[in-house]
Amino acid sequence: MEDNDTMTHEEIKEGYGKVNTNNADEFFENLHHLKDHKDVQKFTKYLNEKLIEHLDELNMDHQPFKEICCIGMNVTDVLKNAFNPSIRDVEFNALLNSREYLLNSVHTDIDKIDNSDPEMKLYKLFEPSMIELYRVYREAGVVINVYDFYQVFTNSITDRERICELLIEVVNGSKMADKEDRNTIRKLEEMIEKWKTEGKDAECKEWNKLTLCWFLEQFAELEIKGMLKEGRGTSGALEKLIWKDI
Repeated sequence: MEDNDTMTHEEIKEGYGKVNTNNADEFFENLHHLKDHKDVQKFTKYLNEKLIEHLDELNMDHQPFKEICCIGMNVTDVLKNAFNPSIRDVEFNALLNSREYLLNSVHTDIDKIDNSDPEMKLYKLFEPSMIELYRVYREAGVVINVYDFYQVFTNSITDRERICELLIEVVNGSKMADKEDRNTIRKLEEMIEKWKTEGKDAECKEWNKLTLCWFLEQFAELEIKGMLKEGRGTSGALEKLIWKDI
C-alpha cells in the first residue's frame, strides 16, 4: 500500500471473492485506477453487488399495479409489459377481480380484516357500481338497448334492505367532528331509511333515483373508456365497441 487509505493497482489485481469491502469502496472512489479489462469487470461486479444490497424482495402476489413492476432481468415479457403494458387486459382483470386492488396485502393487513365490519359486509353484498355494471356489459350482445341495460343493472342489486341497513351502519360509524357534521349524518340516515322502507323496489322513487345515478355515472365511464357508443339510427340503442376476449 502507498498509504493507509488507498489500495494499489497491484493489490486490487490480486482479487477477492466479493468486491464489497471497505477497501473496495475506497479504491473505486477514483475511476482512474481502472487501467485494464479485468479492473472494469471488477468495477461492474462491485456496482452490481452494491445495487443488490439496496434491493428489497417484492412479494408480487398481492402487489397492486404489479403489471408495471420489473421483477427480473430474465423475465422478458414482464419487462416488455412494464414499458408497454397491455392496458386493456390490466383494466379488465381489475374489473373482474377487484379484491386484488381493493383488498391487497400492501394497503390492507389481511390478517386484521374484520369480516363483521359493515364496509366488508357491504363490499361482499355489492361491489363498486362500475364493477357491477361491467359484469352486465360482459353478458350483453353487440347492440344494447339502454333501458334494458339499466333494468338488468338494477335487478342485479338484489337486497335493497340489507344494503340500506349496512349503509346506515357505515354512516353511524363516521366520526362526528361538529354540529354541522352531525346534522349531515342525521339527514343521511333519514334518507337511507326512506330508501329501505318505501314500498317495493319498483315503487321506491328515491331508490330508483339512486340506482339511476349509479348507472349514468358508470355508463359515462364506459363511454370515456371507449367501450360503448350511441347506436346509429335507433333511439336508445348502444353499440358495444369491445366484445372480443371479455
